[in-house]
Amino acid sequence: MLIVGFILGELISFGTMTQGPNGGGGGGSGGGGPFGYFHPFPSDPLFGYHIVFTTIETALLVSLVIIYTRMYVVTKANFALGLVVVLGALLLQGLLSYPILDD
Repeated sequence: MLIVGFILGELISFGTMTQGPNGGGGGGSGGGGPFGYFHPFPSDPLFGYHIVFTTIETALLVSLVIIYTRMYVVTKANFALGLVVVLGALLLQGLLSYPILDD
């Protein structure tokens, strides 16, 4: 999962670094998409590292949610269900703090 998360993070990081403005236009309700303007992603290398590490974190949390969900289905242990709930909350927090979604 570390390798998968690393590869996905690198691909997403590379995609955001090479992305240019889509559709021009200044502020307000003019062109440039539904919000009227485009914020280019920072070209700072730390932003790329942040994307990579957040993607690795997300991949690991998804794998843990799957593992503990399977464990709960087999054993019906309340502890496993509690872990699934906590890991689900951590996964939601990780997805909402993803650097590409953060403006």
